[in-house]
Amino acid sequence: MPVSQPRVDGVLGEVKLLWGASAIAFLLALGSLLFSFFEGMDLFNSFYWTVTVLTTVGFGDIVPRTFMGKLLYMGLVVSGIALYGYVASSLVSSLSEARLKKILAAYFPGAGGGGRLSGHVVMLGWNRFAESAYRELEVNGQTPLAVVEGEELAKSLSRRGIRVLEGGVEDESTLKEAGVERCRAVLVLGEDVEKNLVSILRVRKLAGSILIIVLSGRKEFADVYREAGATAIVDAYDVTGRIVAGRVFEPLASEVLADMAEAERDLDLVQTECGVDLTLGELEAKGFTSKIILVERDGRRFYTPGSSFQLRRGDLVVMVGLRSHLPNDFKLISGSD
Repeated sequence: MPVSQPRVDGVLGEVKLLWGASAIAFLLALGSLLFSFFEGMDLFNSFYWTVTVLTTVGFGDIVPRTFMGKLLYMGLVVSGIALYGYVASSLVSSLSEARLKKILAAYFPGAGGGGRLSGHVVMLGWNRFAESAYRELEVNGQTPLAVVEGEELAKSLSRRGIRVLEGGVEDESTLKEAGVERCRAVLVLGEDVEKNLVSILRVRKLAGSILIIVLSGRKEFADVYREAGATAIVDAYDVTGRIVAGRVFEPLASEVLADMAEAERDLDLVQTECGVDLTLGELEAKGFTSKIILVERDGRRFYTPGSSFQLRRGDLVVMVGLRSHLPNDFKLISGSD
């Protein structure tokens, strides 16, 4: 499987630091032994002198007296300047990368100091559909985490305040880091069918019963996605096409439909669970203003129920209401008023 670039860079940074530290240790040992041999010093003073030479401190309390000692001194000074500069630049680079990862991963699982998300929604892939889905999830009180490929894209999204994890969407280690075992749902939003299928299989392996929703623009792959383990497939072009066509002969109805699908607009279509045993008329008498368009009970569906319809605890209710009124309506229908 392909490995994301930031992970490769991180490994290279660690190798550079390890190589630099090893080189410093080697020069310290070599300088101590050779100074002791050429200048006739004990090992402790030779080690002390080597340290001061490599760090270019040069107190001047010990100076080389032999020809070979002077050559060694000059060699260690030149090596020390180059080596410490190399190690310092590698260290700064690694620290900068670690800081960047911390910024990008401020909220996703496994990040240093970021904590572990739970009950969130993992979004695999990024495009215009994904952006709309991310905002919709946030508006509805969910915690989305976008998994994207490419460091530049991850940086750009992070600067916009989007929770993001950079890595391969079909990479098992990335999926574990995103916390798919603890999330509420996984949205597969990429356009690469092969990657989508591998992602579904990997997610299903890590979290057997998780809700996996696939956004697809190709109907011929719907059955394949289901066989791979997808819970539901949404045909983006079918939904969009219906709204676009509706603008021709039912422009107002089409506009309202688009409005209801977006929680940031005035009108919102929502689902909740009923927590009261009241008729719809009794609920409305308490100040309930939203319109219930569907009640599902024991697998049966009741559309546009009238005021005499008896609501029961546990009913799933789909209703349309104004955003400003929905908080109060949620309290009334849940029985928490």
